Amino acid sequence: MDLPFDRFLNYVHTTVVESFQEEKDRIRFETRLFRPPPGQEAPASSPWSREQETAALSGLAAAVRGGDA
Repeated sequence: MDLPFDRFLNYVHTTVVESFQEEKDRIRFETRLFRPPPGQEAPASSPWSREQETAALSGLAAAVRGGDA
């Protein structure tokens, strides 16, 4: 009861993540946890924003081609 709320949530997150047997289950959980709710736009600083996703995909494409983004 002495933990600040944000620290408590960190504890809960860690406990849940450590319970997964498979890495794919952890990834699926965190993807769903951090994705914005349906119908809401992600903030520009979010890894789920259109700008961030576009930059990530451009970087991947450049890496596959062997060039710069």
